[in-house]
Amino acid sequence: CGVTQHNVIAHKALGWFDPAEQVDEDFAIFLSILTQNQDAFQNGAAFPDWGYSCGESNASEMAHWPPFTLAYAEYFLNKCGNVPGNWTTDCQQLVSFIFGVVSHQVADVLWHDL
Repeated sequence: CGVTQHNVIAHKALGWFDPAEQVDEDFAIFLSILTQNQDAFQNGAAFPDWGYSCGESNASEMAHWPPFTLAYAEYFLNKCGNVPGNWTTDCQQLVSFIFGVVSHQVADVLWHDL
């Protein structure tokens, strides 16, 4: 897709978080976190492709798949816990980053017909 395309897709996906259709309190918290941490969110959207132009294709490829996301989630939960309202600024940036990565992964599945 390309970095710019992934950033556009992630930004548009964020627009689907409609505050009027909140399911629960955490929904509003996540929307706020993602909105306030656009730098981390957009960096995450580009991240999985980081190594393709630097000779690190294997490492880059690994960042595209569920084992990477699961390892990141484990790291995140150990570091930050699972209560969004209690997360530090660092934790909010970490969760925003992985939301961007997941946006990239979903976009690639659709874009590349995987």
